Amino acid sequence: MGLDSQIKYAVVVPKTTVHVPLTLRNTMDEGIAKLGQRIQKALDMAVQYGGIDGDHHKAWVIDQMVRALTGCPMVEKTALDCNRNEYSYKTQGESEEYKELVRDAKAGEDGPETYSWEVGIAP
Repeated sequence: MGLDSQIKYAVVVPKTTVHVPLTLRNTMDEGIAKLGQRIQKALDMAVQYGGIDGDHHKAWVIDQMVRALTGCPMVEKTALDCNRNEYSYKTQGESEEYKELVRDAKAGEDGPETYSWEVGIAP
């Protein structure tokens, strides 16, 4: 199958000069920068943790990459260690974009819980 058979839509834009207001340009630049940061964070997760064995750890890496790509905020949580001492740590929370993606990924022909979404276990 050639590239031509894979193209569904083509948009032809005539050569024109478009003047974008400075405030819109700044907003677009900030949006592109934020998207670049999200992508870099996801790639960093893949490189740092992607080689760890175990399906439960791979699921965690995938979930963390999705959280990074959907702009989840960093949140502080607390837990207990094996000696029942409390400690705090930072992790990615849930953005509305993440929640929507997971909801859509789980939905299917049998309703909203047709498929599972595994968050995995941190290595």
